[in-house]
Amino acid sequence: TDRLSGRPGDTIRFHVSSSNSDDDNVSAKLSRCICADPNPQGPGRLEKDASEWFQPRQFPGRRQPIRIGSYAKTRDAVSVPHTTHWASVEIWMLPTYVVPEGEGRGDDIATINTPVQCVWSWGELGLYLRNNGILAVQKGDNCIGSIERHPPMLPNKWYHVTVVVRNKNRADNEDNNGDNGDHNKNCYWELTITIMQQDKLSKEPIHLMSVDGCITDSCYGIGSMIPKDAHLKLATGGTFNGKLENPKILIRNEITKFVANQLLVSWDTSRNMTDWSIPSDDDLSIQKGNPLILHNHPTRAMRGRLWDGTEFNWKHRPTHYGGIHFNDDDVYNFGWDCDMEWIIPRDIPSGIYIMRLVNNQCDEEALPLFICPPLAPLNREDKGGGKKKICILISTFTYVMYGNHAR
Repeated sequence: TDRLSGRPGDTIRFHVSSSNSDDDNVSAKLSRCICADPNPQGPGRLEKDASEWFQPRQFPGRRQPIRIGSYAKTRDAVSVPHTTHWASVEIWMLPTYVVPEGEGRGDDIATINTPVQCVWSWGELGLYLRNNGILAVQKGDNCIGSIERHPPMLPNKWYHVTVVVRNKNRADNEDNNGDNGDHNKNCYWELTITIMQQDKLSKEPIHLMSVDGCITDSCYGIGSMIPKDAHLKLATGGTFNGKLENPKILIRNEITKFVANQLLVSWDTSRNMTDWSIPSDDDLSIQKGNPLILHNHPTRAMRGRLWDGTEFNWKHRPTHYGGIHFNDDDVYNFGWDCDMEWIIPRDIPSGIYIMRLVNNQCDEEALPLFICPPLAPLNREDKGGGKKKICILISTFTYVMYGNHAR
């Protein structure tokens, strides 16, 4: 339901998922709960039919997906000019869970194409945190580079990771021939992954290791990996556990030794802290007005890479609390379609009600509803309005928290 309580005149919407076949039907019936104590020494569970206020009905059953795990996605596509032949994605990351070697997916080097935690993805390109703290870059389903020899990533430590892809053919042809080379030949791409750990005192990144890889691609230009409709995603698929901060993308339109990097787009994750939309930094970037949208309620205002213990209120120094904490079990709103609506009748007595749903396979779900009295009599004939001598406090907020907590 979209709400656990209501008053006469309010509308309650029911969003239902049934895992049976497409021809399944779901029956709905309302009852008033008199006692919910299953203790055999007591009165037991007692319910009273409430069809007077809700006529039993049926509606078609269907499966609606449950997508758990928080992630972020740009509102618009992050496209690059067709002349781009060098691109770099940079991000600060702090993993809170690193899968030990021998556990989870992809523990064998032969199965390294199986991702564990996706840090970010952009088109076919993606950065993954694998077992035992190994970083790997994938193009689609293929691993094209990994850092396996560095000290493994440790939980709860900040790292700055840069992934660079560069068209080697274009650079070589320019150096050797003075032109742009043959556009129809296979392109050889260079891949560089750089990992740096944060210094505890200066907060500056310290170089740990770089590793090079290669990609053979039959398409000329970075568009073969980053199509025009590609969005940048953080914690793609809701699989990452940890904090991410301040992603940015740099490009070069011409690869020579003398062309400076251009800032395509970046985000300051300490901005707009009370919202689920982070505006892009438009001052120096090429692409403007492309906010990063947060999904499934990741936690904001978390201690970031600059936090030094001098300020404990994020409002006073937001740059110290720029970390966004993603979890693979975060849930917020599944976005299910509505299957049924019920307008609470004016003459219904206040109390605890149960909407009981049963499908063709006799799978059953009981949804509690707490009907409050009107704030004031609706007219002279209404007997349920106005003040009452007894007030009951129902902990519906606790119910919501337990319902969204993985146990």
